[in-house]
Amino acid sequence: MKLAVNATIVLLLTTLSITGCSSAPEPKDDSYNQADTQRSRAKQAQDELSSETNGK
Repeated sequence: MKLAVNATIVLLLTTLSITGCSSAPEPKDDSYNQADTQRSRAKQAQDELSSETNGK
């Protein structure tokens, strides 16, 4: 029983350490994903869609 508990704890710690290191952190100076830039691109895309649907 004690062996099973120890094996489970080791497996859990190994899994957590692997998953904690597996993903790269987000870049801090990513000008492409700033909120104002996203709003501007969304507005442009919506304007394009509305002009296409109104023109037909």
